[in-house]
Amino acid sequence: MSASETITVTVNKLASYTSIISHNPDPSAVEQAVTVEYSVAAAEALSGNVTVSDGTDSCTASVNQGSCSITFTTDGPKYLRAVYSGDDTHATSMSDQVEHMVIVIPKVPTQTLMVSHNPNPSKIGEPVEVYFAVMADGDTTGGKVTVSDGTDSCTAAADAGVCSITFTTPGHRSLKATYSGDYRTEMSASAEEDHEVICAYSLSSAYLRVSGSSHIGSLTVTAYEACPSWYANTTDEWIR
Repeated sequence: MSASETITVTVNKLASYTSIISHNPDPSAVEQAVTVEYSVAAAEALSGNVTVSDGTDSCTASVNQGSCSITFTTDGPKYLRAVYSGDDTHATSMSDQVEHMVIVIPKVPTQTLMVSHNPNPSKIGEPVEVYFAVMADGDTTGGKVTVSDGTDSCTAAADAGVCSITFTTPGHRSLKATYSGDYRTEMSASAEEDHEVICAYSLSSAYLRVSGSSHIGSLTVTAYEACPSWYANTTDEWIR
């Protein structure tokens, strides 16, 4: 062999074997999360990901996690396959197809109410706790509620009953709580509620002598310093 010859050595990756262990619940409803358990066997420790798909909807998780959650957007029979991506030492592999059935469940109407929003008025940057309630006829709610004025918002699970919103500008707000719905329940929204946002303020007092009188009164001025321009409130009316 001459010194100029190049020898190419091909190292084959180790084999891997992927299978779907379970997929529950089966049948499932449209928009209901289905947990798919999978297994990837190999001679050595594995890295990489596994993707479970029916060709339209899918979920992906680490090979060592052993499961992922897939949500189907249409009804009918689905044919699931788990595909292991492989890694530096292991070849990719895929499972056999597994049939899964997705059915349509009539959704239950819901009603969303905004219970309170405190403090009101609130200051710019001050957290406001908004309490809400979602009611469904004979069923529980599993979706989320978003409270928004169209600009600022907060989101929480429907059964949490509260989320904290922080406003970034002063002025009047119309708050609405919107429930997302889930595979069992329809979405709904509350009526709009009025909320006022004021600027950060400081108080200063001055003493005034009324002309022609020995009476001395006090005047408290509230200066709203974080507004776009300087504001003050001396009585029940805004002056500028």
